[in-house]
Amino acid sequence: MIDKNMMSVFKIIIQRELKDALFGETQFFAWLCAVRALPFLGSKGHFGHWNQRDKQEYLYHILFALDCASATAYNTAFGSGNADDDAYEAAHFAHHADDDAARAVREVAHYTARSDCAAAHYAVNTTAFAAVCEADAACAAAYAAFSENADTTGLEYYRRLLLNDLRKVKNGNFRSFNHDISMYLLGYYGDIWGNFMIALHEEGCDYWANLYTDVFNSGFKVDINELKRRLSVPKEISEQGAASVGVYLENAAKQGTVYSQRETRLIILGSAGAGKTTLVRRLNGDMSFPDAEDSTHGVDTSIELNCNGTKAHIWDFGGQVIYHASHRCFMSANCVYILVVNARTEDNRDINRINYWLDTISIYSDNKAKVFIVINESDNREQNVDDYDTFREGEYAPLIQEIYSFNIGKDMLSLNTFRNDLAVYVETAGHQAFGKNDSDVLERLDVLFEQGNQVLEARKLEGLLRNCGIKSKNEQKRTRDLLNTLGVALSYEFMEGYVLDPYWISHGVYKVIDYLQKNKSKFICDNDLNVVFADERGAYPDGKKEYILDLMDHHKIGFGNTGGVRGLIVPCAASQFKPKDIKVERELDCLVTLVEREDLQEFPADFFYKYICANKDDIHKEGERWSLWQTGMVLAGEDTSALVELKEYRRIEITVWGDGKEAYSRKLELLINDLLQEYRFISYEENRTKSGRLVKNITLGIKAAAQLVIESVAKGATKALIENESTNMVKETLSHLL
Repeated sequence: MIDKNMMSVFKIIIQRELKDALFGETQFFAWLCAVRALPFLGSKGHFGHWNQRDKQEYLYHILFALDCASATAYNTAFGSGNADDDAYEAAHFAHHADDDAARAVREVAHYTARSDCAAAHYAVNTTAFAAVCEADAACAAAYAAFSENADTTGLEYYRRLLLNDLRKVKNGNFRSFNHDISMYLLGYYGDIWGNFMIALHEEGCDYWANLYTDVFNSGFKVDINELKRRLSVPKEISEQGAASVGVYLENAAKQGTVYSQRETRLIILGSAGAGKTTLVRRLNGDMSFPDAEDSTHGVDTSIELNCNGTKAHIWDFGGQVIYHASHRCFMSANCVYILVVNARTEDNRDINRINYWLDTISIYSDNKAKVFIVINESDNREQNVDDYDTFREGEYAPLIQEIYSFNIGKDMLSLNTFRNDLAVYVETAGHQAFGKNDSDVLERLDVLFEQGNQVLEARKLEGLLRNCGIKSKNEQKRTRDLLNTLGVALSYEFMEGYVLDPYWISHGVYKVIDYLQKNKSKFICDNDLNVVFADERGAYPDGKKEYILDLMDHHKIGFGNTGGVRGLIVPCAASQFKPKDIKVERELDCLVTLVEREDLQEFPADFFYKYICANKDDIHKEGERWSLWQTGMVLAGEDTSALVELKEYRRIEITVWGDGKEAYSRKLELLINDLLQEYRFISYEENRTKSGRLVKNITLGIKAAAQLVIESVAKGATKALIENESTNMVKETLSHLL
């Protein structure tokens, strides 16, 4: 039986050895430990410790973290300032990526059965403590593999291997490590390497299998040029997981890699009157203040910002609530967000909305975006930025890039600090690697975009691809998919062409919502579009303007009218409260289901509207009048009725009555469960009695909150284990290892 106490002893030995290690030596050793432990992650021939949905994402997080670590370690070990330009540049981009990698890999560790595996820890940290953790975790990974066969000899061999690595690194010897893959195949290691390769190939990760085979065969040498490519993969591709990134990199290498600075979309959010438009003006050197009539309606994308040579397109979103439901059309993890908060009022209502906006960004970006929070101070009320440090913790911690507090209109010194920080981030995010042919396509599409082309016909895109050397059907499909993923040429199944300008969509949607609001209507038909776009027929001609309604239907901002005139019902444009002419006669014998957020957090703006759209076939209708409003609807089944209401934007109350109430209530719960999965909510249920009626209460949290619970439990268990270590046992076994 393998003695667990030996693991603690090994950790102490590593700590002692690292006391006199240099900064770069510590970094390199941490990376080497993580790489040595990587094969244990697939030691059983699969990555079954992750669920199928998250497997590709988690695997890429680990591989990306190792790349960040190798760039930093190699630059420190082999570079000298700017002497090794390739290593220095790779380290530069790794430095700005490592925070993302760290957060991502911590998340992975919590969902890994073998969470002590060094490959599931972050190796970029430059402290000796991080290196100790990596060595300890690497040995823990080996322990997990060897303990199944009670292989004490194998574990002892592995500990000595890591100690030898550390001593060689401290002697400045970075080129003679034991790198024989056969040791993972035979003897002490069993078939760990072979199983690791099987696991990668089964996941479509041939690129990564070949890469790490080369890393081991070369004695842990890293091809810096290839590393730069991996660190410059567009975020839209990396979000698809390890296999997609591997295919992308293989294609970029085949075409010849070109590095370019892609335009970044800056999305500015906040409540009406928070100071968003003023901030946009100041960032571009405009010292004027907006008048009341200058308040942004819809979205303003007319302003660009030059960030150290990288162009950033600013999207200034109107803060009016009616527009919030359509934000999901345009918000993603690939944007950079600036959240402007009004601290100039006495009641601080806008500060209390920070959670609402962070929640919105988190859900729409799958908790992967980056947010700069700007607290807009008044002339005589300075805000202590430390007061907002709670937002750096908890479920929104991965989102927060930085928090600033200053008077947007007048404090130019603080504004310049913010502008410089923003420019550095945008510059790094925009540096991306492409295959040469793909890069040529992107450049030509950018020219067409600058010329005012908003929708490109399919045949014209095909001709453009051919002119750029992309001729086969398979390659053209790959490139079209890439363009759609990058948001450069958006494709929809109901459109014959490709949208080059996302603003064409957002502006069209807002024009429709404005039209409905002015006409106090929730229904719009195709003929109404002639009025909506009367002044913009060039941008929205016949045959294209109808796509706006299709897009709103696609994003569930509205739903199609059944029968009669073709058109769209748009819930966010309905009356805010239940109209008096909608009568509801509830029976006493009814079933009630309450769905609410934890901590009374508001639902995302479009959540309830999507639920309305999901129930479109059952919404009660008299003639052309639909029984729905912004915060409620009346449903009618065959022998059942239901009233569904959104209360205070925090709770959905579903009341069902009639002969088939049990089955119908279950149907409505299943529809809401589909939404919960889409928004990645977790839920738990409890039954209770209220006013003599049985009420089912469904409470919702989000995935990040669940991770925090797991993290706190894991930290507590680890702390307890360390505190209970026997000092005598450590002393007695220390000499055995030495």
